[in-house]
Amino acid sequence: MAGRPTSYALNYEPPISNLIIAFKDRGEWSLRTVLARLLTRSIAHLLLERDERGLDAMSPLVVVPIASTASSIRMRDADPIADLARSAARIMGRSGFDVRTSRVLLMQSGHRDHVGLSRQEREANMHNAFAVDGRHRAEGQVVIVDDVVTSGATLAAAQHALSEAGYPVAGAAVIARSHHKQQTGDRGWPTNKQTGRRGDTLGV
Repeated sequence: MAGRPTSYALNYEPPISNLIIAFKDRGEWSLRTVLARLLTRSIAHLLLERDERGLDAMSPLVVVPIASTASSIRMRDADPIADLARSAARIMGRSGFDVRTSRVLLMQSGHRDHVGLSRQEREANMHNAFAVDGRHRAEGQVVIVDDVVTSGATLAAAQHALSEAGYPVAGAAVIARSHHKQQTGDRGWPTNKQTGRRGDTLGV
């Protein structure tokens, strides 16, 4: 499966790693704005380059958050990634972008948390991990959003599900990229750090 570009704002290390953990796991919702602005930077980076990839720069943008498991939503009493996606879309909307969010991705049951899993285990764990809810279809180019990318297995599985359902996926945007040993031939998505420099593509 051909990957799509992934944009990230920062490396996953202190202090940003601490802020993401505090927001997601400790419910420190006051961090929403700063994290959403970082996510907006990553989305904007994709928008600046999508015309170079033959995409329609004037078409609406659909921000699709990575689905959380039902158990994590119950545990946190919230869906932090969906919350950040909505906040980022509002920020971009105030700047005149035609952008909306759509929670069309659904997490299938039977998948483990990725913490502590190897790349191969992550890929196996995410095989057919997502379904697409056809009741909430939104027209436009899709950008998949998440908080952190490590191996790229989650984003690749999400892209596969959305592409199979007929959604045009422009790429993915995350807040941070986790340090991960890069290997030739890895099947994760290439990532573009938001520096404004060309040729800053890494196999992740």
